[in-house]
Amino acid sequence: MNRTIRLAVMGDAHYCNEIPNEHAFIRDAYYRQLFREFFTLDADVHILLGDVTHWGNPLEWDFVLRTTSELSKQYDRQFRFILGNHDTLRQSKEDVLRQTDSPRYAVDEFPNLRIVYLDTTKESSYDNWGGLVDEEQLDWLDEISRSKNQYTIVCGHHPIAQTTAGSDHEMMSIDNSREVLHKLAKLSPEGLYLNGHNHIHSVVNGTDTLPGWTFVQHSAVLSAPVFRRYSVSDEAVHVSSYHADHDLLRQSELFRGLILGYGHTDKAYGTSEMILTTLPRAKD
Repeated sequence: MNRTIRLAVMGDAHYCNEIPNEHAFIRDAYYRQLFREFFTLDADVHILLGDVTHWGNPLEWDFVLRTTSELSKQYDRQFRFILGNHDTLRQSKEDVLRQTDSPRYAVDEFPNLRIVYLDTTKESSYDNWGGLVDEEQLDWLDEISRSKNQYTIVCGHHPIAQTTAGSDHEMMSIDNSREVLHKLAKLSPEGLYLNGHNHIHSVVNGTDTLPGWTFVQHSAVLSAPVFRRYSVSDEAVHVSSYHADHDLLRQSELFRGLILGYGHTDKAYGTSEMILTTLPRAKD
């Protein structure tokens, strides 16, 4: 029997350095505490689902990279992030990936689990914040072998269209979702697709193309500071929600309204948040 693999997952962070100086101290204290609580969760991999920064400029990335590097070393954690549409607004993807020393897309392999990280963003666009999985990645997905023994979790910033809350709205999903769904169907008969972008917690079980998959959307932590942990065993996937210290929400209320272009919603916690859910694994 394979050991249980645990993932700790955070939605959009939107660290922004362009707010009035008098609010900078509480902003940085908020994010340091938020990341500390995130990394204290026991997990094999800690994942941030894009929009790590708000403008994607080097100063924002420098703060996040220093903070997460210090904490991941302190708590002995493996940290992964994917790009969101905000992360490359002020510089190119190439420049961001060079600064962060990170791949644009990747896969982590465990005996009973495969985690696929996609880049669903377009290149540096203020006017089009919708998603796209480019041909290079679609071809790469074809090269990944189909597996029934490994559970598959795919992480993308944007949701698949017509799944989680808001994904039916313009620029709030992946443009070529139909193609992506067919690629995922070839990867595995069951799995999880995890995304951010729409700032609202939401869960949808299955689509016509992928009846064995569950789509889970994470809120932006400025509006709902909640993390999820996914524990994958040979028999089931257990999903738990962890609420950060309530003082963090009060802190975020002091500065999030000063972030130009941040889309706060009072519905961020969703109407059917997964407090504790068990997803049975399919049997051969």
